[in-house]
Amino acid sequence: MPLSADDLTGYTACLVSSFMFGSNFVPVKRVYTGDGMFFTLMMTAAVFYEGCFIQLWQGNPKFEPVAMLGGALWATGNITVVPIVKTIGLGIGLLVWGLVSMLVGWASGHFGIFGVEPDPPLGAPWLNYLGVALATASLGVYAKIKSQVAEGSGSSSGPPRGGDGSGVRAPLLPESTPLVSDDGERGAGQDTSDVSRLSDVSLDSAPDEWGGAGPGRRARTSERQASSPSPPNDSARNRFAFGFTLSVVAGCFYGVNFNPPQHVIDEARRETSNPVHSRESLDYVFSHFCGIFLATLVYFGVYCVIKRAKGQRPQMPNCVAPAMVSGLMWGAGEISWFVANSKLSFSVTFPIISSIPGVVGALWAVLVFGEIKGRDNYVLLVVSGVMRLFAVVLIALSKNGL
Repeated sequence: MPLSADDLTGYTACLVSSFMFGSNFVPVKRVYTGDGMFFTLMMTAAVFYEGCFIQLWQGNPKFEPVAMLGGALWATGNITVVPIVKTIGLGIGLLVWGLVSMLVGWASGHFGIFGVEPDPPLGAPWLNYLGVALATASLGVYAKIKSQVAEGSGSSSGPPRGGDGSGVRAPLLPESTPLVSDDGERGAGQDTSDVSRLSDVSLDSAPDEWGGAGPGRRARTSERQASSPSPPNDSARNRFAFGFTLSVVAGCFYGVNFNPPQHVIDEARRETSNPVHSRESLDYVFSHFCGIFLATLVYFGVYCVIKRAKGQRPQMPNCVAPAMVSGLMWGAGEISWFVANSKLSFSVTFPIISSIPGVVGALWAVLVFGEIKGRDNYVLLVVSGVMRLFAVVLIALSKNGL
């Protein structure tokens, strides 16, 4: 069956969104971002500015507080990244919240839960189910890839993993580096997206007040690790349970961040006369982005208060310009996702946009940064990529049927 104009627009928006989510952290690959809080604030500020532009472009539509709630939910999920990585590591954490995010978003539209109406019936639902299952399996294959960066001795992070494509995060240190050192300073930042694991943050030269891993800090860390007894098994299990639960919560927040604006759009579609709300998805971008920025601003304020209470300075590294560029790219991806949702459905867009950014991130890692090497890694990468692309084809075909 030939594609309609709406279908073509929707799939194009999916591709644009996936490329942006898979590439938006490339501008900050070699930029020091401290513990990630200031970076995230600057990045979401750029997202807010982009929302202002869309608001003017759309003719200043009505501000929707409910849509703002969706942005706040996303920002709340985003701040859980650091404790998740600290307790269970990025690999497991990303796999869990990426999978939960995709399934929650898909199920919201497919079954009409969490405040939204069911998506229009698919032409071939079994193709959609098969595609979602294949996309889920590809995440597990991709998580087994090892990068030269993650195994190296520097201060770089690992390869892009998972693929939820949803998040504003800063480059992260290897999982072996403590997020919070004994003197209370952070030694890592936030990171959850595929390409954010491409980070090559040089912390050897970073000032100690930034939590840098300079020679003195590395020596102190090594001494602490050598002298510290192994934690009790019960404590380790409790930490893992906490981190795993937090990952599920983060995935739920990511997965429902479009539900509040979609709930209002569904109400508008039921209004037959004198509509109060708009049916145009782009009319909700500004409200959504306001929620992201304002919630992040509140969390940053809390972070500053906590740092001051501990007698420490909030980390504000020189990363404003790269963070803004990264934020503009992320915002373009999120705007494209709004368009894709309106032209297709949650059942189609969530699995696709949750899968393709991983392929994009992998291409950056292999072709540009050389972070993934070795025959075994290449085999896993190809297998995962083929699984994802095949899943996307199945999901696309499911809309109108064979």
